[in-house]
Amino acid sequence: MGAAVVISLMAFAFLGVRLGAVFGVLAGIAALYFNLGFMRDYTVLLASLTAFGVSTLVCTIMSLMSKAPRFDFGTINEEVQSYDPSA
Repeated sequence: MGAAVVISLMAFAFLGVRLGAVFGVLAGIAALYFNLGFMRDYTVLLASLTAFGVSTLVCTIMSLMSKAPRFDFGTINEEVQSYDPSA
């Protein structure tokens, strides 16, 4: 699950929401196919990828269920530059 989350977040950042979800599902299926039974030998890696995937899903679900107003991604440039004293 962790590998699928990483791939979907990267695809979301570069390609948008829909393609991020598509890439995440495809990466999850590919990870299941190639790693089923193999990752059992790497307990720490499996545990950290699982924890990363679960925490990302929990945060995403909590954000989507929130009643707070949606974040305006168009203001990121203004918000980030306001922290730079030389700008």
